[in-house]
Amino acid sequence: SIPTTAATADVIITGETTNNYFGNSLTAGDFNADGKTDLAVGAWGYTTNTGRTYLFYNDGSIPTTAATADVIITGETTSNSFGYSLTAGDFNADGKTDLAVGAWGYSSSTGRTYLFYNDGSIPTTAATADVIITGETTSNYFGYALTSGDFNADGKIDLAVGAYGYSTNTGRAYLFYNDGSIPTTAATADVMVTGETTNNYFGISLTSGDFNADGTTDLAVGAYLYSSSAGRTYIFYNDGSILTTAATADVIITGETTSNFFGFSLTSGDFNADGKTDLAVGAWGYSSSTGRAYIFITEAKAEESVQQMKSKGTFKAKGDFRVK
Repeated sequence: SIPTTAATADVIITGETTNNYFGNSLTAGDFNADGKTDLAVGAWGYTTNTGRTYLFYNDGSIPTTAATADVIITGETTSNSFGYSLTAGDFNADGKTDLAVGAWGYSSSTGRTYLFYNDGSIPTTAATADVIITGETTSNYFGYALTSGDFNADGKIDLAVGAYGYSTNTGRAYLFYNDGSIPTTAATADVMVTGETTNNYFGISLTSGDFNADGTTDLAVGAYLYSSSAGRTYIFYNDGSILTTAATADVIITGETTSNFFGFSLTSGDFNADGKTDLAVGAWGYSSSTGRAYIFITEAKAEESVQQMKSKGTFKAKGDFRVK
């Protein structure tokens, strides 16, 4: 029985101090390799936006304060916003779940993403991460959004990173394959997908899932300011040739009207219990910021994909990606 008020949650964990923004980001995974699922929480505002990420192990006693977390990782310096985004995955193919942390504010918002391997000794400072990937240039906001998935169908978990500020907010999404040598610069990513035009904010949000029911993991990317903030979400199928421009995505879903901010948030899951992964998209600006959430169902004939379709309604849209 899930309670209907936050105050009656089973566990409540409170941040360290004011303006820490503890809880802005969350992810889950077995971060200490004991066979149980742990919790990671970001607090990008810690100490003048230096930022922190906290790990709470599933050991039978989750603490109620951030300060008593099992592991605390602190960002490099002020204004880095370390911990703004989080994702989990086995990024070094050793069979254990690792942690990726974004810090979009690093070096005048060039941005960085940090990988912490699950090797028995997670460091407590961002500067000593196992892998550090730095964005291309200032004001790119590299690391603002993160997700993970097997994007090249080789059986290993890869990393996707969004940088919505690239090229006057055109935006980019980067794929880093788990091939034994993750690069340290965004410019040398395995795949770079660039948004359609300036001020689209392509890469503001990311999620992964098998959206065409072919057994491989696809990538979805949001661009919430597209066309006077109507917003768009793009799906790139894992078909052996991921495209490098948003305009040539396998599926493009456009928001209902201006100022909807469709695509600001994304997630995936089997929302109709048919065994296939569906897509959910948030549009917080809909109807004077009343907001809407849309679910696009992956149906059996997903191979009949279209290049564009328009979202139709809250929790009613049929995202089978076929011409109706």
